[in-house]
Amino acid sequence: MRLRHKPNAIPEMQENKYIYFNPTSNKGRWKEIFGNNNPIHLEIGAGMGDFIIKKALANKDINYLALEMNTNAFVVASRKIIDEGIENVRGIIGNAENLEDMFDKGEIDKIYLNFSTPWPKKRHHKRRLSHKRFLDRYLNIVSEGAEIELKTDNTDFFDSSLEYFDEFGIDIIEVDRNLDLEKSVVTEYENKFRMKDMPIYFVRAKFNNWGEKMRKVKKILIALFVVVILSFASYFFGMKAGGLNNKDKISSDIVKEQLLSVKELTTLKYRYTNVGSFENQSEFYGMKIPFTTKKFIISYDGVVSAGVDLDETKVDIDDKNKIINIRLAKAKIISHEIDEDSLTIFDEKNSIFNQLKLEDFSDFRKNEMKKVEENLTKKGFLEEANKKSKDAIVEILNINPIIKADYTIKLNW
Repeated sequence: MRLRHKPNAIPEMQENKYIYFNPTSNKGRWKEIFGNNNPIHLEIGAGMGDFIIKKALANKDINYLALEMNTNAFVVASRKIIDEGIENVRGIIGNAENLEDMFDKGEIDKIYLNFSTPWPKKRHHKRRLSHKRFLDRYLNIVSEGAEIELKTDNTDFFDSSLEYFDEFGIDIIEVDRNLDLEKSVVTEYENKFRMKDMPIYFVRAKFNNWGEKMRKVKKILIALFVVVILSFASYFFGMKAGGLNNKDKISSDIVKEQLLSVKELTTLKYRYTNVGSFENQSEFYGMKIPFTTKKFIISYDGVVSAGVDLDETKVDIDDKNKIINIRLAKAKIISHEIDEDSLTIFDEKNSIFNQLKLEDFSDFRKNEMKKVEENLTKKGFLEEANKKSKDAIVEILNINPIIKADYTIKLNW
């Protein structure tokens, strides 16, 4: 459903003390903000706030957070919070991709997903709020034994969500393929489907420690697999080395050649889904000209890779003390790619007096990518890549049995 653009939505909500535009600064502080120790329930994709307002009015002993990124919709919810004088609701303008930046582990006691976008195309399934990508995020913010409830009118989305939950190791407590009116907190949006006699699908599930333990076991198994591969590589490297023995020396050329076999070492990747908006209006001597507005909102997936260029590596061997000194170039962003198939355009508006051009999309893309990279840099993305580069280079060099047995590796920048 497309909502009419409300130019005053953001300024209006910025004046509302119950709405937060910078939720990351409140991470770990939500109970303090509410002023009590009541449980905190989070609705992701709160829309115009009907559900969360009704829940809050009926349950004064529970605190509610409503997350929404569409300001045109959520300004309606913000007004309801003020009009009803509700103290146990707070609104957050933000993206579910960033939940771990908003909340500490254990801050959220329940999650609601009501009529989330079903993303029917297979290539978009990972955007679904019930997908494993998001379940991983939820696990990092919920308390032990927290529940998740999902309602939808979409059969495929519902069946897939049940599969996601099961594969993730979440305990499914209740499934209803035709939720009774009396059992549901019915919103205006939900009522549209009920008026058409469409079934409402519902599932309630519970996060559990067993699922989390199994995911940790999988990570350990993957790590063991890597160790096995490196062990085989070490064996074959030793075979290739032929007559070399522990008395043989390692030269800087040998080390450099071994590193350059990798050339460019990618040590960290960041995958994300982002939503950005573009708006432009022609001006004449600083005055905006009516009927010249052009705008669009785009959703897209991207991946940022960071690592080091091993061409810039300097190696010095201290044979006396059996030390290999390596000076690395600092990690940098090696690549930043946008998945072209993931691009989805919403709310596109053109003007015959100010047409959208290819350059608008190109410049928008460059600016959005720059923002993502700057944000990652601020959060220590490159520092983490530096650390992983060190670990990876030690592993690469220790494939050589002589280095592993006799030498100490020291790395600096």
